[in-house]
Amino acid sequence: MWGAPEHVFVWCGLRRMESREGPDGRPRLLIEWLCGAQKRYKVLHGGLQNVRSCRRGRALPGRLDWRPRLQRNLAGVVKARTAAADAVVMADSLLAPDQPALEAFDAFSWSGSSEPPAQPAPQTGALDPDVAVRARLSAIVIDGIIVGIPTAILTAMLGSTARSPDTALLFLGLQFFYFFAFELSRGQTIGKRQYRLHVVSCDGEPLSSRQVAIRNVLRFIDALPFLYASGLISMMRTGRRRRQRIGDVAAGTMVVLDGEGKQLRTPRWLLPLATFLAVAFSIAIIVAIADAHPARPQFPALVGFPGSYNGQAPQTGDWQATGATDWTAGYVGEYAGRQHTESWTITHACASSSLSSCPFVLTREIQGIPPVSAPLVAAADGWHARFAVGVFPCESTNGTAAGWQQTSTMILTFANGGQAAEAHEQNDSYAAACGYGADGVSWTAQQAPQ
Repeated sequence: MWGAPEHVFVWCGLRRMESREGPDGRPRLLIEWLCGAQKRYKVLHGGLQNVRSCRRGRALPGRLDWRPRLQRNLAGVVKARTAAADAVVMADSLLAPDQPALEAFDAFSWSGSSEPPAQPAPQTGALDPDVAVRARLSAIVIDGIIVGIPTAILTAMLGSTARSPDTALLFLGLQFFYFFAFELSRGQTIGKRQYRLHVVSCDGEPLSSRQVAIRNVLRFIDALPFLYASGLISMMRTGRRRRQRIGDVAAGTMVVLDGEGKQLRTPRWLLPLATFLAVAFSIAIIVAIADAHPARPQFPALVGFPGSYNGQAPQTGDWQATGATDWTAGYVGEYAGRQHTESWTITHACASSSLSSCPFVLTREIQGIPPVSAPLVAAADGWHARFAVGVFPCESTNGTAAGWQQTSTMILTFANGGQAAEAHEQNDSYAAACGYGADGVSWTAQQAPQ
């Protein structure tokens, strides 16, 4: 009886049913069911036991995958009265005479009636990605905190080197390792475990290292540009039955709520609202970055007179100054060695002669613009003056006329009783259409005869 040939059926996913003798000497009925890849379900005297993968020999999370799908297939089988009867007869011929074939299918409520068996109440939340949305949003916050704390500590320890590309790759690698290690070993990170979430394969197979690697490499794409906006859009696009982010679509995985997990009420508006806010915030940040000034290039620093400054104060009156450009960057028509002449006037800001209450003021007459003035402030390396020179025309990159705002900083030292001066000047300009411009000029000046 136990050497009976294999019998093949064509029932909604059921492929083969045969009987063998178990290790305890009692008959055992095997059903092999195909769903993408082979799986075997052992039915021993009416009980479903030891759901295992033929490929890897690992126990699958049956509560999540196999039972609802197998029950639906069996329900489709028993709708056909003739096929059901033939199956009972064939099973009966394979079992011991004192063991009815129907006993082997008690676990699925199969009776001799032509009506489908009553389906057990579905496990709330299992295999339903839509009800897991709120839990997923909460879990990623926890995982983000867990990953963010060591990242912040390392950033503080590394200081300025934390901005290097190598360090950025190190941080990304640490984040990838956290998600990859936990999801490969147990199908859930610490945040997912808190909310009873599992990452499962769409075909019912155990998660492979390739699937886990793909979904977590693409996590960085899902996070772009900010707040997982791309991933949330993908979850909206894949619909309520899947709710897959880009990494899940590529890896063939889903995130579902364990049947034993406590559901968080997930309103229908939660995912659309979260997606809208993430996209709106991302657009706002991108616009702000686009409007922000680009990084200022590294220009030579303005140097004073730390070794030769003697603290002499200037004489008030008119001055004649000549200068030459030392270096230039970004200015059209400017070049090193270009000569300049200006008229200066040094006055007191008020009638008092006390420098603390009435500082000196330097007024410059620059060709093409109105005079500009700035107070002279004594410092360790000379007298400092900062001028808001005004707007100068510049040629933009697309050929249209534009103007940039220029500021000028000077450091002066006086000699010969305050009647002679040396000065170092640096001009800085910026316009969105023209970019940055700067130059350095060295001056010598003499007080004009009275």
